[in-house]
Amino acid sequence: MKSLFQFAAVVALTVALASTSDCLAQSGRSTGIGVQVGSPTGVTVKFVRPARVDYDFLAAWDLDDFLFLAGHALWERRVDDGSGDVDLRMFYGPGVFIGLRDNRNDDVVVGFSGEFGASLWFDQFEIFLQLMPLFELAPETDFHLGGGIGFRFHIPRN
Repeated sequence: MKSLFQFAAVVALTVALASTSDCLAQSGRSTGIGVQVGSPTGVTVKFVRPARVDYDFLAAWDLDDFLFLAGHALWERRVDDGSGDVDLRMFYGPGVFIGLRDNRNDDVVVGFSGEFGASLWFDQFEIFLQLMPLFELAPETDFHLGGGIGFRFHIPRN
């Protein structure tokens, strides 16, 4: 399981760095890197694209030897009037995931997921709370509800 986690971390970091170079070159975009604590717990990367769909990726693990990667397309809308120092946003969007259950004879799990939540922005910092329904399609059909709280530091580019 340890080598699988290391492989997943390298893949997530490679994807983040490769995508970051494209995102940072564009005006008004930012890349957020942070952590999520909950079920699942993991490392998260978010690519913000003004007036477009944002992309969120999570490399996560659970305490019962479950490791997975998830990706979501997110639509955000501002909730507050924009007059204060804090920016409150709601977000939602569909996604997919792939995982490995080490405690069940190395089952590979694939399915669809969603993200629903709220985020508070303070300059370059984002604090978020989200729910993540997971619809497992293989090796069997199942439903799980996950979620967590987390933060990201965003690197803005003009």
